[in-house]
Amino acid sequence: MAADARYQGASGGEPRLRDYPSNRIEDISGMVDYLSTLKKVDKSRIGSLGICGGGGYTLAAAQTDKRIKAVATLSMFNSGRVRRNGFQDADVQGIQKRLQRAAEAREKELTGEIVYEGFLPPNSTDEQLRAKMAELPENTLYRDGIEYYGLSHRHPNATGSYTTESFMKLMAFDVEDRIGRSHFLCIVC
Repeated sequence: MAADARYQGASGGEPRLRDYPSNRIEDISGMVDYLSTLKKVDKSRIGSLGICGGGGYTLAAAQTDKRIKAVATLSMFNSGRVRRNGFQDADVQGIQKRLQRAAEAREKELTGEIVYEGFLPPNSTDEQLRAKMAELPENTLYRDGIEYYGLSHRHPNATGSYTTESFMKLMAFDVEDRIGRSHFLCIVC
């Protein structure tokens, strides 16, 4: 089963592109709820695959939803850690500035103004995305993300952006802080 998270893609929810870890984790458990109602599903063998940010959210869901018996991730992305510390922990000093920006964006939402940010701005043209890619070094995460999510597999309702206000929830989330490493088998291909 594949589904768009709430506020993303073809799912509902306003404002668009809100990214709250608790919502994402609940969406995964909701899919398990649905699978559990199907007679052809063996409830004792439910597994989940999470890709990119969904990999982190899937690991977080499996920590508490014990109906998920196996988890696989592909290009797992710890959204909370990256939003808090910057990519590869490169901007730990900027945590308070990001939180301040999130608080200001939340204030603006009170008047109906939604502030967005991310590596794929909403409504970007192919030309704008290619120009942004040209600014980045070869074989980097964000360059690959622009290529995949922005150019080759773009969905008109999903982008690599999110509401800036989401930082308030994202920065408090870290999928790695509760994982016992001995419980996971990692395979690198």
